[in-house]
Amino acid sequence: MFIISLHVIVVVVVVAAAVVVAAVVVIVVIVVVAIAAAGAVAVVVVVVIVTIEVVIVVVAVIVVVVPVSSIIRAHGLSYHVYADDMEIYNSVAPSEISSLVMSMQSCVKEIVVVVVVAAAIVVVVAIVVVIVVVVVVSVVLVIIVVVVVEAITAAVVVLVAVVLEEEAVVVVVPSIVDNDSYRT
Repeated sequence: MFIISLHVIVVVVVVAAAVVVAAVVVIVVIVVVAIAAAGAVAVVVVVVIVTIEVVIVVVAVIVVVVPVSSIIRAHGLSYHVYADDMEIYNSVAPSEISSLVMSMQSCVKEIVVVVVVAAAIVVVVAIVVVIVVVVVVSVVLVIIVVVVVEAITAAVVVLVAVVLEEEAVVVVVPSIVDNDSYRT
């Protein structure tokens, strides 16, 4: 029964960690949606961030589960003992039960440390990812705006130059013709 309780604790801790991280991701996405520019840019930013955060959550859960499994094995515990197997429990000496309880307590403490560290790392990485994505998108937008503005400016300058050149030709040619006819 102790071992099954430990199994439940592990599952609950891992699921709780994933839920907490997912909640952080949702909050971050909401903030990004509120801050990001309206339109397609905001959608792209949110999609990129959500995709990255989902990957981070999956990796975090895997990174938590692997050490947890190692910790449990290191303490000689197993998931594969059932509470209805009374022969096993009846044959266990009280001293062994006490040792098992102590081992479980130590095991749970190590698991909590692993989960807390993993959650902290995930939260930091999530925040960094959001900042980087927003900054990159902002920089890209600035570059795009500058390039577009410069292109439009260049096009307007060229257009004005062409129009002025054509007007100059239209104005100058009749003058030359008039002068020639006047002289003749």
